[in-house]
Amino acid sequence: MAVRILIALLFMGSIALSNTTDSSATTTDSTATTTDSTATSTDSTATLTDSTATTTLNIAETTTELTTETAGTTETSNNATSKTTVDTADTTIVVTTETATNTADYTTDVTTETATNTADTTTDVTTETATNTADTTTYVTTEAATITADSTTDVATETATSTADSTTDVTTETATNIADSTTGVTTETATNTAETTTDVTTETATNIADYTTDVTTETATITADSTTDVTTETATNTADTTTDVTTEAATNTADTTTYVTTEAATITADSTTDVTTETATNTADSTTYVTTEAATNTADTTTYVTTETATITADSTTDVTTETATNTADYTTDVTTETATNIADYTTDVTTETATNTADYTTDVTTETATNTADTTTDVTTETATNIADYTTDVTTETATNTADFTTDVTTETATITADSTTDVTTETATNTANSTTDVTTETTTTTDATSIETTTDASSLETTTAATTLDTATEATTSETTTEVTTLKLQQMELPQKLQLKELLETQQTELPLETTTEGTTLETTTEGTTLETTTEGTTFETTTEGTTLETTTEGTTFVTTTEGTTLETTTEGTTLETTTEGTTLETTTEGTTLKTTTEITTFKLQLKGTTLETTTEGTTLETTTEGTTLETTTEGTTLETTTEGTTLETTTEGTTLETTTEGTTLETTTEGTTLETTTEGTTLETTTEGTTLETTTEGTTLETTTEGTTLETTTEGTTLETTTEGTTLETTTEGTTLETTTEGTTLETTTEGTTLETTTEGTTLETTTEGTTLETTTEGTTLETTTEGTTLETTTEGTTLETTTEGTTLETTTEGTTLETTTEGTTLETTTEGTTLETTTEGTTLETTTERTTLETTTEGTTLETTTEGTTLETTTEGTTLETTTEGTTLETTTEGTTLETTTEGTTLETTTEGTTLETTTEGTTLETTTEGTTLETTTEGTTLETTTEGTTLETTTEGTTLETTTEGTTLETTTEGTTLETTTEGTTLETTTEGTTLETTTEGTTLETTTEGTTLETTTEGTTLETTTEGTTLETTTEGTTLETTTEGTTLETTTEGTTLETTTEGTTLETTTEGTTLETTTEGTTLETTTEGTTLETTTEGTTLETTTEGTTLETTTEGTTLETTTEGTTLETTTEGTTLETTTEGTTLETTTEGTTLETTTEGTTLETTTEGTTFRNYN
Repeated sequence: MAVRILIALLFMGSIALSNTTDSSATTTDSTATTTDSTATSTDSTATLTDSTATTTLNIAETTTELTTETAGTTETSNNATSKTTVDTADTTIVVTTETATNTADYTTDVTTETATNTADTTTDVTTETATNTADTTTYVTTEAATITADSTTDVATETATSTADSTTDVTTETATNIADSTTGVTTETATNTAETTTDVTTETATNIADYTTDVTTETATITADSTTDVTTETATNTADTTTDVTTEAATNTADTTTYVTTEAATITADSTTDVTTETATNTADSTTYVTTEAATNTADTTTYVTTETATITADSTTDVTTETATNTADYTTDVTTETATNIADYTTDVTTETATNTADYTTDVTTETATNTADTTTDVTTETATNIADYTTDVTTETATNTADFTTDVTTETATITADSTTDVTTETATNTANSTTDVTTETTTTTDATSIETTTDASSLETTTAATTLDTATEATTSETTTEVTTLKLQQMELPQKLQLKELLETQQTELPLETTTEGTTLETTTEGTTLETTTEGTTFETTTEGTTLETTTEGTTFVTTTEGTTLETTTEGTTLETTTEGTTLETTTEGTTLKTTTEITTFKLQLKGTTLETTTEGTTLETTTEGTTLETTTEGTTLETTTEGTTLETTTEGTTLETTTEGTTLETTTEGTTLETTTEGTTLETTTEGTTLETTTEGTTLETTTEGTTLETTTEGTTLETTTEGTTLETTTEGTTLETTTEGTTLETTTEGTTLETTTEGTTLETTTEGTTLETTTEGTTLETTTEGTTLETTTEGTTLETTTEGTTLETTTEGTTLETTTEGTTLETTTEGTTLETTTEGTTLETTTERTTLETTTEGTTLETTTEGTTLETTTEGTTLETTTEGTTLETTTEGTTLETTTEGTTLETTTEGTTLETTTEGTTLETTTEGTTLETTTEGTTLETTTEGTTLETTTEGTTLETTTEGTTLETTTEGTTLETTTEGTTLETTTEGTTLETTTEGTTLETTTEGTTLETTTEGTTLETTTEGTTLETTTEGTTLETTTEGTTLETTTEGTTLETTTEGTTLETTTEGTTLETTTEGTTLETTTEGTTLETTTEGTTLETTTEGTTLETTTEGTTLETTTEGTTLETTTEGTTLETTTEGTTLETTTEGTTLETTTEGTTLETTTEGTTFRNYN
């Protein structure tokens, strides 16, 4: 057994070290490896140690060659999921019971799902109950999907009852796919008592062809409560791939209710995906509950997704929570996604949190997405924070799965911040299950922050940033694959007694020890020293002694030696040498590649052909990858990195950092003294010390020097000199212009090309700009401005302001007495005093005079006279129209061309507009409105409202007693009282009556009867199908065309779907499932599980006592109890029985009988040869022939 374990260790270790399965499939994307600026390595020793630990774990998981497995496991995770999986051949049964309780809003979700996969026959049954105590909503979903070859039956029954707004939604959906024939039936009833809206849609689409596409779009708009219902249904059947999508949206503007149901069932071979999305909105507390369920069965990987959405209308926020539970082997991932939508500024924020527990590492992932609809911008940020001691790691993982060729691409990025060194690592893994190919790409990016210097003075700002240098390094990985064929031999060690009696000697005189079986093969010799086995045709030598074990198998390959010193393994065809001692491990695989040596002192790894040598010691790490590039050495002193093709040398010590990148450019050196940067192609020299900064960039320009004394900047091509000291600033820019000097005394600026002189002192400011214009002088006395080309004189003093602008116009004078403005070309005179204002504008128009007593405005061309006093306002505009008079008594307005008279008093309002229409009178008693052309009479009083609109339709009367509405063209009668609501719409259909007792709905064309009471709900839709009854006791659903009977009570659930198939019954005792076409019977109780699948095969029964499995076509019977295991496989061979007493094995075609007990071992192999019996007394061996 030790041989098998060690050989398995070698094989798995070889795989782990080569990082590949298929030698032709491992590549490295040479364009994908980028090093940004400078590089700092991570701890390579720790990574290699983890790899060694993985190999050690694989030793413990090595399996023996003869394994009979019956898997019945129960897994429990944080989301309270109980899962039972029984795997027999390719028959998979998954039972999941999920309970999620949210204390905040008292919500309990229970999901029971059973998936049975027998070849490509899948049955999914989902029962879901969500109870929201806050708004008293009960949501029940029962879904059954049966796939037999390419025949699909989907049954969905959904009932949502909201007590707050008395809404009941019932959806019954049946999809039957037999070969190419599709039948889809949807019956939906939405009753909203508050707004009295009833929408009923029944659709049946049957297409017997190969390609079926049914698209139905229905829009119903009710103006009264502004309700729009849109139904879009698409059913596509292409061969045996079926996609059913139903999207329904009902929007009620009055109470803002939206109901959306989306269902998609996709069948591809034996991969089944069922997705159900349902949205129920309760206006009372503005809550939207959305459940999305997806069950994907691909081999034995199951993914369940639940999405919940809560919408709060008050602040227009939508929160979406998506939970994903993925069970792949023993890894569990829970993902929560929250979405907040703010309608005000059209912003959507999405947060995704992922908690992954792998050993003792915890990773939290947050993904934020902000979408701004206004400018259509989407920002996505993914952050992962892992805190292990002082190290921070950012990880991004992307997984893309292509079901077509089963390809999975995974990208992992890791950013590690240690002090100021940043390392980004990207690992991509692509696994193609079809041809078992694995591609691994590792990218490492190391960044040292770029140097940035900013110098600021009062008059100018200079910012200089050194650009980061980017280095691209590509390493092609070499793939090595080593396969070792191992011959396994299991021996029962024999112990010979020291003394043999004469009788025993006589009995054993026919025995020849050691054992030798020929046709040139098999020699066995056992002594007190050990055992030697030799089987030839030039192969297999096995020797065990107290010193150790030696195994040699030839055809020029495999030598295995284990001693107390260690293990040596050698497999040839010129490859694989493994030696482990107490000192360490040495592994060598050739075809000129892969050398690994680990000791307590050092680890050396070498991957040849194109490079890679790694050596780690307690002193540090040395990495060398060639094709003439990349040398990395890290010690306690520092780090040295060298990448060639003539570029990049990095050395970091405790003293500082030195970076050199060539192709004749970039030298960086940082010490505790300062920083020196030099980038050439004849440009940029930067030196910073504690004394100051010196920057020089050429191509004959830019010199900067900053000290504690000041700053000196000089940029040429004959221009710009700047000097700042504690005394002041001097700036000079030429091409014969600009001189600036600032001191504590003041500022002097001179710009030429014969213009601009500015001088500011503590006395004042003098500005002169020429080309014969602009003189400005400001003193403590005032301001004098003169601009010529014969215009503009401004003088301001403490007395006032005088402005004169000519070309014969504008004189302005302001004093403490008032303002006088005169603008000519014969117009505009304005005079304002403490008495009032007088304005006159001519061309024969506009006279305005305002005093404290009154305002008078007159504009002519024969129109507009306005006079306002403390008594009121009088306005008259002519061309024979508009007279307005307002007093403290009221308002009178008259506009003619024979229309509009308005009079408002404290008594009320009277409005009359003619062309024979509109009379409105409002008093304290009420309102009377009459509009003619023979229509519309409205009268409202304190008693109620009466509305009548004709062309023979619409009579509305509302009182304190209730509302009566009648609209004709022979349809719609509505009456609401405190007792309830009665609605009748004809063309022979729809009668609705709601009382405090319940709701009664009847829609004809011979279909749909709904009655809801406090006792329960009764729904009946015909064309000979669908009967639903829900009470406090449970739910009963019956849909015909001879199929589907569902009954749920507090005791359990019973589902029956025919065309001679599928019977499901769940109680508190257990679950019973029966699907026919003569196959599949499942029964689970607290006692155990019984499964029977026929076409004459597979019977499984598990109890607390044990497991019984029987698979026929005349073979395989397995029974395991607490007493032991019994296995029988026929075609006349193999009987195995293990008990606490021992093991009995019998394999025929007339050979091999093995029995082991506490007494000893008996082995008999025939074709008339070999009998071995060992007891505590001794060993008897006979060999015939």
